[in-house]
Amino acid sequence: MSRKRVDCFFLPDGSPDSLTAATFGKLKPRLFPDENLLNISVLDSFDQSLSEAGLLLVGSDQGLELVSARGPTLTLAGVRDVGFVGELPDGPLKNALSVVSPFRRLLEIGACEMQNASLALQDNKGKTRASANLRLLASAKGRGLVVSLQGGQGCGKALSQLRKSVIAGGGVPLAQADIYGQLFPQRSPYTAKPTVSVGEAESARDLATHLIRAYIRVARANEAGIVADLDTEYLHDYRIALRKIRSVLSLFKGVYDQKRAQALKERFSALMDRTGRLRDLDVFLLGKEQLFDVLPPMFHHGLNELIALLTKEREAEWKRLTKHLKSRSYLNEIEALEGLFSRPSKLGRGPNADLPALEFASAEIWNRYRKIAKFGSTTAPDTDDREIHKLRIQCKKLRYLLEFFAPVFPKKRIKSVVKPLKKLQGNLGDFNDCSVQQESLHAFAKNLKGPAKLEIAQCVGALIITLRARQSEERIQVIDEFARFNSPRTERTFRGLFHGGQNVG
Repeated sequence: MSRKRVDCFFLPDGSPDSLTAATFGKLKPRLFPDENLLNISVLDSFDQSLSEAGLLLVGSDQGLELVSARGPTLTLAGVRDVGFVGELPDGPLKNALSVVSPFRRLLEIGACEMQNASLALQDNKGKTRASANLRLLASAKGRGLVVSLQGGQGCGKALSQLRKSVIAGGGVPLAQADIYGQLFPQRSPYTAKPTVSVGEAESARDLATHLIRAYIRVARANEAGIVADLDTEYLHDYRIALRKIRSVLSLFKGVYDQKRAQALKERFSALMDRTGRLRDLDVFLLGKEQLFDVLPPMFHHGLNELIALLTKEREAEWKRLTKHLKSRSYLNEIEALEGLFSRPSKLGRGPNADLPALEFASAEIWNRYRKIAKFGSTTAPDTDDREIHKLRIQCKKLRYLLEFFAPVFPKKRIKSVVKPLKKLQGNLGDFNDCSVQQESLHAFAKNLKGPAKLEIAQCVGALIITLRARQSEERIQVIDEFARFNSPRTERTFRGLFHGGQNVG
């Protein structure tokens, strides 16, 4: 039996009637509506990884239904509230949701009503030549029609007619459709990496201001998710946004008054400091299942006790951070910072304020790369942890610069240097995580109390030994990845793109 081809489209404001009113030559369209009206939840991860992959996931009392731009619709009866993908039973739907990180929770994007129907193009003998599954979605603020085309062997012409009719009616391929924006227009679209355009005549100071303003918005967009404790990624993105703001203040040297820039860095650092312990606990607890695989069974009881204690501490840390984010002092501070960058005249001007942004960027990226190349070339198996940490920070700053200015440089060439840099950063991040977790566990062990103290202490000791061994492996990986990054080819690309900026495109 041949596999049916499925083409999926979304018609903003569409309805089944718009398709039945179309003409299809000698074929007649027949609509078979389902009288049942379903109350559904549209589900996705916080960063909309399903939408990005051309997938639409809805939950109702009947279960889950996954509509795909590339394959057949998948269903799972008896499940409506998903939580984490890993909690779903094994099967095709769970496999199709693998685009979502196992650490990301599926959340409700919005609620609406859905009515199903089928459309058949039939010949004069009543034989179906092509068909479509229709899902009419309607929320309080918008509506749209999801059309999944179907056609078997010998139905190419009829299917083509149906496809043309859908496109003529305003159909957009599912992978390109803004379904969330159509159904829930009041919902603010979210991106952790806003694109800030860089004009040829734009000054370095203006660009720095635009970047900081954009990342303050990113940080603020994550506040509600942190308070609701929906997903650890809200805190992660909040911290990254603040870190990028500090990086702009550090990397765009001389664009603001020096004392004012330093004071601003300290203010953003103070916001960041409130979040550190909670993020460390999140990182540890997100990987808790893997710990049972790396520790012998004799330590598992102690590990369960340790996880219980850290979970309790995490709850307390989350409550503290929530109280802080809802406090008048925090709101006054973040609103004051927003106001400053909305009125940049109050920020003062440094000696580099009026330099063209692209010229400034090229010089900064080239200088940062040269520092990393020189610094990293001295890294060896016995290099002090603090030195590797410094290399990680330098690579992160270079990555941020490349991200800030990527849109104005040749895409393929930027990608050729970002790809090995990301791999190196991954190893540096893993190395740092091992170091941070060891320090955290040492500090935790000093304050152990209670009847399970001995078992937890033994588990902590075993974990530290495991982390130390893993850190040694990561150190070797760092050296190997740095050698790949610091190649003659990479240097030629950096030199061509940024040493004088002659290849800006």
